[in-house]
Amino acid sequence: MKEKIKDNLFSNVFSLLLGGIITILLFFFSSNPVSPEDVKQELLEISLDEMKRRYGDMITENNIDKISSTELDAGADKSIILCGSTKINENIYRWVSIFERKPPSIFDKLVGRSGFFNLASLTSYEAPYFNSLLVDKVEVIDFEGDGTSEVHIRLQSIWADSTSVGPLILSKKDDAKWYLSSLPSISNAINSPLKSPEMGGRRPYNYFGMVGDEDPKPKSIIELNQLGISEESWTLNHNGEEQNFTTLRNGGDYIFRNHTIKGYTQIQTLSFFIDGGAVLGPHYAVVNMFKFGENGMETDELWNWEYPMYSTRPLRLSEIDMDSILKAGIMSHTVGDVFYGYTEFEKIRVQK
Repeated sequence: MKEKIKDNLFSNVFSLLLGGIITILLFFFSSNPVSPEDVKQELLEISLDEMKRRYGDMITENNIDKISSTELDAGADKSIILCGSTKINENIYRWVSIFERKPPSIFDKLVGRSGFFNLASLTSYEAPYFNSLLVDKVEVIDFEGDGTSEVHIRLQSIWADSTSVGPLILSKKDDAKWYLSSLPSISNAINSPLKSPEMGGRRPYNYFGMVGDEDPKPKSIIELNQLGISEESWTLNHNGEEQNFTTLRNGGDYIFRNHTIKGYTQIQTLSFFIDGGAVLGPHYAVVNMFKFGENGMETDELWNWEYPMYSTRPLRLSEIDMDSILKAGIMSHTVGDVFYGYTEFEKIRVQK
């Protein structure tokens, strides 16, 4: 009887020890990186694997340019944004990857740990020079005020005589996919046909100028549109699909706004024409207004009746009052306390 009890006790102890050893080994070999440096390195390796798949295996350099220090509320789930650069086959490429935490596996639940991160989106592009298309800023903004944030990537290129800037906006929609919006070509925007709305006696402002300018005689819009815009067009790969994006050069810039009547997000752009003047001198300029549409950024028809606004003469960046131009575009729709749109009007309290 004693021998049987001893055998059972030994068997139970052996089973417990074996189970413990197996659990420890499984935990060790299946464990996820924990320290910040290990996590960062693992995310870099995952991103580089996708970059190799897109552009080739011959990676000679790689670097993490920017990474969020904490998980950010981007999209429906917590996310980490990683921006990096690499040299593949002697060409420079940059990328923006978004990682979302995986649901814990059965074993993760058993040992009481959360799942690791999954690559949810990767946007990449070739940079012609080492100081072009650099990631200048990464920020998470709730553009629509719906509790779901978008990721704003501000790109900057540094040239010998000027700089250029442009946005990439990454947003997660109801289908759980990440979508990318960017500035369209300003040259295309100012030469595209307009919708010719019924303005009911109101009109857009075609030009803006400086206080104190006497009897300005601006170039015609046709003549200005025939000039080139100081901008650059690029191509990127967003999750396997090619898209075009634009950066604004020689003082061009963009500002995020909120429509003062409707409340939605707008993107106000300032672009300069290639008008034959010195690069660092004054130039003719044009201001456009865009909004987020179903297929990315599109011209906002509820600002200045969709029309761009041109400078009456060459101006320097410091001379241009973007706030006043913004207000003028809204006031072009307004008579008294009524704001008129394309197909409707509404009574509003106009902000003076």
